[in-house]
Amino acid sequence: MIRYINDCFGNIDDMLSFYRTSKSNAYKLVSWGCIKVNGEVIKKKEFKIKTGDLIEIDDKRIKTSDYIPWKKDLKILYEDEDIIIVYKERGMLVHPDSISNETLDNALSYYFRGQDVVFDHLHRLDLDTFGMLVCSKNILAQSYLSSLFEKRQLDKEYIALIEGHLGKKSGVILKRIASDRHSNKQITSNTGKDAKTIYKVIEESKEFTKVLVRIEGGRKHQIRCHFASIGHPIVGDKLYGSKYLDRELMLQFFKVEFVHPRTKKPFSFEIEQEF
Repeated sequence: MIRYINDCFGNIDDMLSFYRTSKSNAYKLVSWGCIKVNGEVIKKKEFKIKTGDLIEIDDKRIKTSDYIPWKKDLKILYEDEDIIIVYKERGMLVHPDSISNETLDNALSYYFRGQDVVFDHLHRLDLDTFGMLVCSKNILAQSYLSSLFEKRQLDKEYIALIEGHLGKKSGVILKRIASDRHSNKQITSNTGKDAKTIYKVIEESKEFTKVLVRIEGGRKHQIRCHFASIGHPIVGDKLYGSKYLDRELMLQFFKVEFVHPRTKKPFSFEIEQEF
């Protein structure tokens, strides 16, 4: 259930459009009687609303989070009415597959048991990448934040430890990425999808370089593939040619910035860098 005190919208259609609600879901929410204004079920998206009106939306009639609950202690980094940010450790899947239901989505299902919450992860992290995972807690936040991801209006920052030294203290890797037909790897290819990785050197040691990384495109294995393609794989990245097979993958998602769906103000959250 979404509860929202109207602060700027003139009608229900304005509100649903702001949250980038799909036409299909907008139709269902209105025609199925899922929206109440001050306790009254409304049946038209043109229904006028005033500042201070209480809007309630039963989004569970449209979408549910159907994951098998898995009892697992979660490290909750941040939570409000619309989003939850949890810590993803190395070696944990985000989404269940044909083999395992012991994933972050399953753990969140257990965390939200008995609560009126429709959650969804907004991005994924590779199995051995660690750090923050950002999830929505209702259908409006999900559609809104997914749109920010698609339009590259949501900034994500990573820390990576790469092998060797880069020629420049900052730069851009602009190479298209495609799936390798013969392995689980991604490759740079002119026939792939656009991907942009922006980096800045933070620290150098004898063998390694610590870099701050921002990405555009969000392709599978993008950071790993891009740095490997310029001869500097991430330390511990066995799939992409790291020499340090006894090390864990040194890639952490630690900071996110976007305009919050409820406050409509810039929101920034970061965690401690672990290396």
